[in-house]
Amino acid sequence: LLFNLMKAHILGLKRNYNFKQVIGFPDVALVFSEYWRDWHNEYYFRIPNDKFILIGSPELNRFKTTKLSDNYVTYCYQTILEDGRISKDYFIRVLKNIIKKIEIKGLSVVIKGHPRMSKEMIKFFEDRGIKVFFDVLPITKIVVGHYSSLLPLWVHYGSVVYSIEL
Repeated sequence: LLFNLMKAHILGLKRNYNFKQVIGFPDVALVFSEYWRDWHNEYYFRIPNDKFILIGSPELNRFKTTKLSDNYVTYCYQTILEDGRISKDYFIRVLKNIIKKIEIKGLSVVIKGHPRMSKEMIKFFEDRGIKVFFDVLPITKIVVGHYSSLLPLWVHYGSVVYSIEL
């Protein structure tokens, strides 16, 4: 079974094992969301929906939120610069362009900071009068980001989320 699971889930090969026969049917299943309930029903086992307990994502449920007016747009900062995945010059150009396009529309930018965000980048935003939130998730009508796992959380709160490829 382990070998078959590895072939399917690590190497991406076809699932040629019958999970239901190998492990059996659970009485109850804990899943993060309705999406995962439906996925498990399709690929692993069919149990009644009332036997699934939706627990949410513990990582995402930890944030306190603050609702801001429709005049704000949140930019979800990621440490792609600090991690060496992008050049500083290019990233600064991207950020300035995003800020400019938002401000041209008469809106203001706020930042959802990352715990590993550099002091230099915090200063970059603060020098432009842009508030950086760390302990609170700002809920705005529009959110802009790149690849953050936080982006779906804003969808949950009803925000329109734009993911910009770098």
